[in-house]
This record gives sequence, C-alpha cells and structure tokens, in this order.
Amino acid sequence: MSWRLHLERSDDRHVWLWDVATGKGASRGNHQAGGIRVVLFTGRDVVTTGWDHEIRVWPADGTPPAVWSDSHIVHGAALDPKGELVVTGGESDAIRVWDLSTHQLVTALDAPGGQTSAIAFSRDGKWLVSAGKTAPIAWDARPLARLRSVGHRGDVVALAVNAEGSGFASGSTDRTLRSWDLASARELRRITTRAACGDGIAILPGDELAASCDDRVIRRWDRSGKERALPVSSWLRFMSLSPDGTILAAGHVDGKVALIDVPSWQVVIERTLHAHHIYDVTYARDGRLVTASLDDHARIWRGRELAADLDIKAESDDGVLAASLSPDGSQLAAGGQDGLLRVWDTKRSTWLASRHDLAAGTVWMLTFTPDGTRAITANDDGGVRVWNPATWADPVVQAGEGTALSIAVTPDSRTLIAGYKSGAIAIWDLATSQLRTRIGGQLRERGSCADIAKQTWIDDEHAAIVTRACTTSAITYSDELAARSHQEIDDAVDVRWEWMKSAAP
Repeated sequence: MSWRLHLERSDDRHVWLWDVATGKGASRGNHQAGGIRVVLFTGRDVVTTGWDHEIRVWPADGTPPAVWSDSHIVHGAALDPKGELVVTGGESDAIRVWDLSTHQLVTALDAPGGQTSAIAFSRDGKWLVSAGKTAPIAWDARPLARLRSVGHRGDVVALAVNAEGSGFASGSTDRTLRSWDLASARELRRITTRAACGDGIAILPGDELAASCDDRVIRRWDRSGKERALPVSSWLRFMSLSPDGTILAAGHVDGKVALIDVPSWQVVIERTLHAHHIYDVTYARDGRLVTASLDDHARIWRGRELAADLDIKAESDDGVLAASLSPDGSQLAAGGQDGLLRVWDTKRSTWLASRHDLAAGTVWMLTFTPDGTRAITANDDGGVRVWNPATWADPVVQAGEGTALSIAVTPDSRTLIAGYKSGAIAIWDLATSQLRTRIGGQLRERGSCADIAKQTWIDDEHAAIVTRACTTSAITYSDELAARSHQEIDDAVDVRWEWMKSAAP
C-alpha cells in the first residue's frame, strides 16, 4: 500500500496519512498547540514540527510518537539522506542538528540574521542549505555525521565485558546500547531502544546483548539485530549474568529479583528479597548472587531457589547502592550514597574495614577484580578508586571527567573500563594506572594536546580536526572553523576552547 501525506501546513494541529489508491485518509494524532509547519518522511516513519516547539516522530506501526522540544518555533526542517539526523531551524539564532534515534542534540550552527524559514540537504548529503531573513547559506554537512558517531550522548550507566575479554558493551540514558572492540575501542554495533534500557545490560553466550527496560520488559538482541522480549512483573533495572552463562538475574522495584533461564528465555523464579528498591544485582565468581538495597542490607543468595546465605546491615544513612563479594568469598564490600565504604569479614562475621570519604560522594558501583587482588569503586567526584583488599588503605585514584557511574573489569584483571555521566568511556591499564584510551565524552577540559594519541576518533579526519587545533593559534583555528561551518564551540562539539588554548602561538 502506498501512502502520501497531506503536505499543506495545517493550523488544525492534526497529522493525516492518506491512501493514494483509495483517497481515504486517517488522522494519526495532533500537536498540542499551534499549527504544523513541517512534515517529513524518513522512509518509514513521519517527522513533524510546529508552532509548539515540538519535534514528533510518528512510527509507522501506529504507536504513540516520540516527542522532544526545540527552544523556539520550528519553521523549517530537513532529514539527511541516511535518515539519521534531523536539522531544524526557526525563530532563533541557531540551526540545530538532532540524532533522530536518540533525540539528542548533536550540534548547533549559528544562523546569521536570525530566523531560518527553510532547510534542505543535497542528495549526496555533503551540503546543507538554509534560507531565511538572509541570503541562502550552504554549509559543509560532512562533520555532522562524525559528531553524531562519537561516543554516548547521555550518562553511561552500565558496562559489561564478554567472556573472552575481547569486547564490551555499554548502556546509556541516550537510549542506545553499544558494543565495542576492546583493543581498538571501535564501535561494532548500536541498538536504539524506545524504552529506557541502559541501566542493566549483559553479554549473553553467542554475543547476544540483553538489557532490562523501564517498560517492564527484558530484551535480548542477536547479532542480526533480531529482538526477543520477555515481559516481567515490574521494572527490574539491574542485571547480572551467572558465571556459567545460563542464568540472568534482574532486580530493582520493591526489592524484587527474577532469575531468567537464558536458553529457554523464561523466568525461573521471581521473589521479593528486600524491603526497598534494589540497586545492585551481581553474581560472584562462585555462582552466588549478591544484592544491595535501599533498605540498608547487602545479602547473598545461593542457587536457583535463592536460598538465603548471608545478610549484613550496613548501618549507612541512605541505604546500600553497591555490593560485591571477593572471589575467595572472604569479604563482602558495600557502599552507598553517604560515601561510606564498609567491608565485612565473612569468615569471622565482623567488620574488617570502614572508609568514609565525604569528598568522594556517592559510591555508585563496586567490584572486585576476578583475581581478587583489587577492589574498585566508582564515585561522584569522578574518581575511580582502586583498593588493595588486604589493607583497604590509600587507594589509587584514576581521575575521569565528572561523576563515574559504571565500571567493568576484563576476565584477566588487567583492564578497567569506566563509564561517566558525561557520556565518556575510559579504558585504563590496571597494572600501570595509565589511561589507554577514551571514547567520546563532552567534557574535554581535562584533555590536552599531549592526550591526542589516547583519544578515540571516529576516523582520521576527525583526529585531524583536533590535531589542527593543537598546531594552530587558538584565534586562527576558531576563525577557520567558523568560516567553514559556523559550528558553535560548546559542550555538544568534540573540539572545545580548552583544547585550543594550548595550541602553538
């Protein structure tokens, strides 16, 4: 069946789809206020913008549209030829470029003269033309795809390493899940989800990716992208895969935990294990399950029956957000919002250590390395702390860029991966405490020209942009960038003033 849109700009706020063969149409829905200014086909879905500042993507399957807002009325919009970016312009002094799948701002272009009335891409995608109160402007559109492709555009809230240690996966609040090659830091796969699915992820046998989503569904995707969904009773936000790869544990709301048999993709058991929300679900190397909850308890469970094995009360102010059992089972470490890190001696049934660092802030994640020689915490202050479990004193702090929210360690205990609120992912060598590479991230103030080789760029041209900044005076480089594309140098662009200020005079 062929469809065409009622393309006139409408003041009745409704979006209509028409069947060309029969001449019959139906309203899909409407904007909240004002008329519709732009209607676009992505090839599958429909994009509309209007007087209400909203950008709406109407799925072909009839489900409700995804909605986000520009800062002003949108008079003109265009899709890039690949259908990955939507560019909007209107009653503001900027043209904005959005990632169509994540709804995140990629960058903004200065709009000389203010209002932009019309926008169009060339067929090859190399040029973007805008028109409004000034003469038409042709923009070089090629950098836009690179800016879109570098790293996450939201908090990196979950990380998982595959069993071979050759790759890892990341989950983010930008509603994408991504798989990476560890050696090259190259992105291998990207999955965009309509629901929020980034908080709990796992790499299943066969390189399948699993995630827990806030619509009470646990999903898995095979290498071809085929999805399998498993509805559960509540939002089970955090996940962990058993050492043998056969059971996936998930838990969160109201203290509930579900165990899922991976081969059959069925729930084996679902139980309430805590009196409040669970914020950590982690399998230990011996197959026992560790849970941490806002009810201030960290607990250990055994087998598919979830038989109680150990229960400790942390005596913290705001509950336990993270807990981990050492590989030999001798220590259970727990941390939370008050910055308190406590360690329980499981053999002597007594507290072994207690560390309270108010400056570090919340302990978001906590894990032992597989060989048991180190324990690692991710903190609010951006520090990823590496502890010696024999003493729990004077940790080595690896600085990041803003709050550290997630960590993962490779099976050989040599490599640490950290995810940040900025969207960055840092890969560290644990033996030397040296940064090996960093993927994405919007906060570049900690970067310098000496760090270029340690950064991950989407291609050689992207790396050349920053290299140019480091070999040219700041004023000259800024003028060159503005003359080429008028791109704003702000948090949304991968080259910022902090990089340029150390350039050669």
